[in-house]
Amino acid sequence: MAHANGHSRFFPHPGPGPVIETAVTLTRSGPCLALVRHAANCSNDITRRESAAYQGKEPKVSSSDARNPDFQKIFESLPNQYIIVTPDRTIVAATDTFLASTGKSREAIVGMDILDAFPDNPDNPDAKGTEILRGSIERVVETGKIDILPPVRYDIENADGIFEPRWFQPLNAPAFDDDGKLVYVLHGAEDITAQMTSKS
Repeated sequence: MAHANGHSRFFPHPGPGPVIETAVTLTRSGPCLALVRHAANCSNDITRRESAAYQGKEPKVSSSDARNPDFQKIFESLPNQYIIVTPDRTIVAATDTFLASTGKSREAIVGMDILDAFPDNPDNPDAKGTEILRGSIERVVETGKIDILPPVRYDIENADGIFEPRWFQPLNAPAFDDDGKLVYVLHGAEDITAQMTSKS
């Protein structure tokens, strides 16, 4: 899938349910990524059509907005949990849902190494979340290919400094510039804590 402002790549969405493809488009303006989900049950379309606010009418979009979409805002508003890092793991962007799930603010984590922003639980000697995440990002950088992982326990520190047990379904995917150079890694981490704990 090509785009006038850059390149697109398709990746499977990490969440549970039917297979969903996600297109990652890198624009020349930096880490502004448009993630377009393709599935029969596209949640954005359903929400838009069922919203009483529209009263059966399609939303109006100005020609200037259509020509110059705000990809940063689009990315941040996605209903899925994603974070973008550079090849050296520096955080450059995150969706609102990712921040809500982890209890972090955009201002607090952007510019940090993702492993420092989300450290292992020091009270769990068996914690391997950072090790697994580091290895996956390195594989993506080295191979330029998507890396899909099995469910991972990765405890998250809350506002009180207490680490809460959490489970995520992660994937890491590459984003390339116009020259084919890998410049960002898209980290998807759907929170599946409820599903995992219900099995125990």
